[in-house]
Amino acid sequence: MRDWYAANVMPELKRLLGKEPVLDDYLPVGNAATYLQYHYIVANPHPADQRSLLDDPVTAAATAPSMPSTIRCCGPRQIQPASGT
Repeated sequence: MRDWYAANVMPELKRLLGKEPVLDDYLPVGNAATYLQYHYIVANPHPADQRSLLDDPVTAAATAPSMPSTIRCCGPRQIQPASGT
């Protein structure tokens, strides 16, 4: 996961921030977050613009009601459901 972030995320963050970001500030925290990001992003065989093709419509439909509809990112390691969810 670290290698993937270093190669695919950090260069764009450096460009956007204008400085070298700290890799550990952007890695997922906890087993669930690491598992999900690895399987749905890092190990996904589809190109970035087609990652949703990995979704299984049956599973997605079954889990959708329990997931927040919108997530707002407030900074590294600070993901919170948007208001009203």
